[in-house]
Amino acid sequence: MSKALLFFYGTLQTGTGIRRVDRLLARCTRDVGRAWISGRLYDLGRYPAAVASAGHNARIHGRVVELRQAQRWLKVLDDYEGVTPLCASDGEYVRTQITAYLPAGRRVLNCWAYFYRQSPRWARRIRTGSYIGRVPN
Repeated sequence: MSKALLFFYGTLQTGTGIRRVDRLLARCTRDVGRAWISGRLYDLGRYPAAVASAGHNARIHGRVVELRQAQRWLKVLDDYEGVTPLCASDGEYVRTQITAYLPAGRRVLNCWAYFYRQSPRWARRIRTGSYIGRVPN
């Protein structure tokens, strides 16, 4: 797998003020554009949690990027997100293939996204579905 598509909705978006993330993404991604996926977004304090959910008011806004050298960089991103690829029952997040929607309803199939594995019932829901502007310093 030389390239892959990913949907970013939280601290992995460029421009969040996290310099090491901005540098990493500048090296390994090409921006495809704004998009949304089905789900609910929660504020965990220092970062958000995406939880799969359907419905009209269940949208998470972010960006789709094309990841170059996907095998290499997916390992780096999985580590950043706390994904344990060899044991799916471990880790805070799981990487899952989803469908993302670009403006004008264009669908991006087989796009990777990171979903929170635990219940966020203690966290506040971000009703706008957008984490931009909420990144802590």
